[in-house]
Amino acid sequence: MMYGVNPFPESIEIADYIKNHSTEDDKIAVIGSEPQICFYANRKSATGYIYVYGLMEPQNYAYNMQIQMIREIEEARPKYAVIVDVPTSWLRRPDSDATIFKWAETYLRTKYRIAGFVDIFPEGHSKAYWDDEARRNRPTSRFNVYVLERKEEWQ
Repeated sequence: MMYGVNPFPESIEIADYIKNHSTEDDKIAVIGSEPQICFYANRKSATGYIYVYGLMEPQNYAYNMQIQMIREIEEARPKYAVIVDVPTSWLRRPDSDATIFKWAETYLRTKYRIAGFVDIFPEGHSKAYWDDEARRNRPTSRFNVYVLERKEEWQ
């Protein structure tokens, strides 16, 4: 309840899943502002952008920062991509550049598959779904964290 819909407690379960399904050499991309997932999973980030707030600010470098983050992720080809669909992870504004969202929708859909997701409810609880269960279900909350695994044919 203390963290609301911010995925702090959920980060431990997400990181455990990644740690148990990857090697120490595998990189992960956290697309959001949850660097603790990399720490808990003991995996290196595919990008230097471990917080995305600056990418959403109305400033001259936001677009270029998004492009750099995208390039770093594409070049690193991380085994897992964690997508944080929680507004406080982004602090997106009406005038924020949406380049990274458009890229993620297309790129991740073609190169990755769902490994899990966590529904986070405002009442202070959450529910995680992994592997086949995650592929059979859909989120029921507005606040989610998705864990995507790189498709084998793209290894």
